[in-house]
Amino acid sequence: MDESFKVALEPDGEGWRIALWGDIDVAADEAVRAALARALARTRSHVILALSDAAFLDSTAINNLVLAHKAAQAASVRLIVQPGPPAVMRTLRIAGIDWLLGLCD
Repeated sequence: MDESFKVALEPDGEGWRIALWGDIDVAADEAVRAALARALARTRSHVILALSDAAFLDSTAINNLVLAHKAAQAASVRLIVQPGPPAVMRTLRIAGIDWLLGLCD
């Protein structure tokens, strides 16, 4: 795994929390998808996706967020996306998915 990112999966009550650190790009794709799949398979409650320590999102990360939203809906699991730093939020806004993830004011 590349040292420029980190993905952590931990229990959160009846759900799961996925924390992302660093550059969430194509190098992080496999780890992010695996964490999302594990979290969604283990809960019927919620998955929290914490972007507070993410530094950068590329198109692969944006695609994974859209796929996470769709997978959560299909599994009837609540996806909660915790906002990230201004640069990450700007990327989500420019990509037009901030509203999809419930991040609009």
